[in-house]
Amino acid sequence: MREKPIRTNRRGGATAATVAALWLGSISSCGYGESGLAATAAVAAALERTSIVAMGRLEPNGRVIRAGAASDDIIREILVEDGAEVAKGQILVKLDGHELRLAEREAAELSVERAELTPFRIEAQRAVVRLQKAELAHAQADVAGQRGLIDKGFTPGKDFEDAQLRVRRQEEALAQERAELDRLVASLALELKEAANELRRAESELERALIRAPIDGRVLKVLQRAGERTAGRPVLHLGNTSEMYALAEVHATDIRYVKTGQRARFESSALPGPIEGRVEQVGSMIYTNNIFGEDPGAPAGVRVFQVHVRLDDSTVASRFTNLEGQVRIFVDGAGSS
Repeated sequence: MREKPIRTNRRGGATAATVAALWLGSISSCGYGESGLAATAAVAAALERTSIVAMGRLEPNGRVIRAGAASDDIIREILVEDGAEVAKGQILVKLDGHELRLAEREAAELSVERAELTPFRIEAQRAVVRLQKAELAHAQADVAGQRGLIDKGFTPGKDFEDAQLRVRRQEEALAQERAELDRLVASLALELKEAANELRRAESELERALIRAPIDGRVLKVLQRAGERTAGRPVLHLGNTSEMYALAEVHATDIRYVKTGQRARFESSALPGPIEGRVEQVGSMIYTNNIFGEDPGAPAGVRVFQVHVRLDDSTVASRFTNLEGQVRIFVDGAGSS
């Protein structure tokens, strides 16, 4: 009978499953019975996976952030350099429209101040109404005096007619000033609301002319320079390098061995030594691999799960964002010691 060839792993050694199968065949063929099956079980247990090795890449907590402008504009000024530590909300870049937007905001602030003066205009108008009332009362008193003379037998003359005309004019003037007072009172809330809305719009447009840091972190790379158009492209890359992770691409057939809390190790020839860590998140979606290391013949289109390993010490790794290497995940829970 022709013997079947022994299947080997990528390094040329016999796989655990192949060795176990050959052992089981040899035990069965020798007729050892139950004792042979027990021995086979012991061998199979010894050959169980104790670790998983996958390709991995270093990345900051929250991954690399590509900061850019909300609209197409020309870069006026870049306020940071590569490697700079930045705080959330800090202005990193000013765009060409910044000065114009700043002037628009100042104009909107003046509109708000002008609208806030309306209550004083209302008080002034009330004073005008009171004055018109007083003048009307004076004109009415003059008419009453003229009418008293008529009652005593005097013939009404031009003075009486003039007094009546003044009353009529004062009544019209009072009605006009009262209408203006009512208009000011009614428009007060509307003017304040319109001015506030205009100010918010101007502030929003001003923010669109700035690029701020969305997180506390470090500038990894400035991609464009002053005078260039943003054109929808990122202007710089940011990352929270104080907490570094290793993103491992675990083969879909091996993901059943991986659980959160397991110890792990990231290794690369670019590092002075391995970096220890712990599995923090196990992905639940299958991707195709995109980490190939330095092997030009590495297989593509492999179905993998993404596993995030939080590194114990980010001091060294913080300088190596996107560095590729190997991640070993210890399945047996014994750790990396």
